[in-house]
Amino acid sequence: MKEQKLRVTLTAGFTLIELLVVIGIIAILIGILLAVLSSARQTAGRIKCLSILQQFLVADQMYLNDSKGFHLPAFLGNKAEASNIWTANVHFRKSLSLPTIKANDVQATPPQGAPFTPGTNFYAGYVTKDWVCPQATRLLEGAVENNRGEQLFPPHLQYGMNVEGISADPNLVDNPTPWAMPDDPALGSKRGLGCFGYRRAQVKRPAEKLRFADGVTVGKGSGPGMINKSGSGVSPGTNGQISNYDQVQDRIATGPLPGGGTYDASRMTAWRHRGGANVAFFDGHCAWLRKDEIYARDDTGTIVTNDKLWVVLK
Repeated sequence: MKEQKLRVTLTAGFTLIELLVVIGIIAILIGILLAVLSSARQTAGRIKCLSILQQFLVADQMYLNDSKGFHLPAFLGNKAEASNIWTANVHFRKSLSLPTIKANDVQATPPQGAPFTPGTNFYAGYVTKDWVCPQATRLLEGAVENNRGEQLFPPHLQYGMNVEGISADPNLVDNPTPWAMPDDPALGSKRGLGCFGYRRAQVKRPAEKLRFADGVTVGKGSGPGMINKSGSGVSPGTNGQISNYDQVQDRIATGPLPGGGTYDASRMTAWRHRGGANVAFFDGHCAWLRKDEIYARDDTGTIVTNDKLWVVLK
């Protein structure tokens, strides 16, 4: 009789409480695993983004060696080798083995109000998937296909080139540097409306000065792909509007914010990697910076520009 009771106890299985405990433990383990996987995915994305910026620096260095001491320009003239964004520069694309995108390669219609440069095409600076930051999800909305069915992505929704002090946009800089590489005389009355290349000899403390960074750089009638300290989180931001990524997020161009105020995302740094941004410096190194390193704070705690990072010529 005792043997029979023992046998029944051993084969009765788990009680309801025991099952709930096991299920709870499994749920906790799954939660931990998902958190670890999410963290690993974000880390991998940040590393890939840093690698892309490092390659941009390599291409910039190659351009520098071939251009009499000038860095790659953000915009220059109306020829295909310069286009309306630095990623369209044929020398830059050749350094990265990016294909040249000709006018008939993409059949899509450029967005209304998009900046246009005679002699080239709007999509000339688009990049292939290998050059996409995994955290720049807004890119998916702007993707187009070429005639071979390959997807091309807009670079100005993920990266920007620092043009602080060399911008010739009259709304942003009153007196552009007189030594900047000249634009194309064929532009006529439009000469001086672009941004040009820094001269290597004029770059002060290159290990501290920002060259490229994560960004959202889309403005109405403004050349894309450019950032400066007005979009670093300070208030007021670009053109007197709000240009702080915490508030603007991945919105593009300009417009109203839900909480009030108007934003301008034409030259905005994006800290989309865990509250920080990947950046590249003139001396050739890359780093991840917290958002409070991209801007600074004064004695009252107010956000102010971090000139040590942004102002290249001082």
